[in-house]
Amino acid sequence: MDTTSIVIIVIATLAAIVFKYVLYKKICRWMDNDLAKGLAEGNAEKHSFLQQELDQMRLNKVNRKEYPARLNELANQFDQKQ
Repeated sequence: MDTTSIVIIVIATLAAIVFKYVLYKKICRWMDNDLAKGLAEGNAEKHSFLQQELDQMRLNKVNRKEYPARLNELANQFDQKQ
């Protein structure tokens, strides 16, 4: 194998890894947003509140595994306030 072939293989492999990472992150983000939308049950105010809290959790680097439990808790708290 010559140098050009090795460079092409390395670039293609790195591009595939980056693509899969970006796609994985986007899918996770879509799932989290969909969870917030589902918990809002069509209530725009509740959806806005849950989305803000979700964004805040992302900023605070909360473990993603905790998102469903926290969002459920926040949705219940929102319902009790109303």
